Amino acid sequence: MPRLRENERNQLIGMIRGGVSVSTVAHHFNVTRRTVYVTLQRERATGSQKDRSRRLGRRKTTDRENTFLRLSHLRDRFKTAGQTTAEINSIRQNNPISKWTGLRRLKTFGLRARRPACRTRLTPYNIRNRLDWARIHSFWPRQVWNNHIISDESKFLLERQDERKRVFRRVNERFVPQCLSQARAFGGGSVMMWGGITAAGKTPLVTVYGNLTARRYIDEILRPHVVPAIHK
Repeated sequence: MPRLRENERNQLIGMIRGGVSVSTVAHHFNVTRRTVYVTLQRERATGSQKDRSRRLGRRKTTDRENTFLRLSHLRDRFKTAGQTTAEINSIRQNNPISKWTGLRRLKTFGLRARRPACRTRLTPYNIRNRLDWARIHSFWPRQVWNNHIISDESKFLLERQDERKRVFRRVNERFVPQCLSQARAFGGGSVMMWGGITAAGKTPLVTVYGNLTARRYIDEILRPHVVPAIHK
């Protein structure tokens, strides 16, 4: 995408003031709509479209500050770069650094701000039991699995998680415990669904309304879905 020159930016402002739509202007200059909006905001804030003077060099950080940046975000993955640079600037005598400098330093350590993976909160007891179950049943032959059905009820939340939250992590660290965002198991509105799988196929999805009692489980799930699936 080409960078707009000063005369092109002035022409862009004139077209917008003349009533041309943002989409048409963006297509004319082969830029994104965001570029058009940023150009308009800059003109309103400064009253000019002249190129800004370039700074000579970048503000440096010491090896000690770089180590502090790296360790701070490895210990607390949800800490923001702005918080860390503010701590550094509180110690510095002069030449404060910006959060963008902190982001660049973290990038050199392989730490980038990304959306955290979400999972239901599990206790060490749950994790140990699930792992033991998987290890025991991983050696079952297919003939044994043919006689079993695995079913589960899942509640799907209508409340979405905050996707603006970011976590600093390195490559292959998506599911590291320190990089996970804990989600509420039963937050907001929800819908309950039941389903099952066998070695030969799967059952239909069943929507469960209200409280699922033992009698309802037999009449609405076991007889019409589980029994036919086992006898396939």
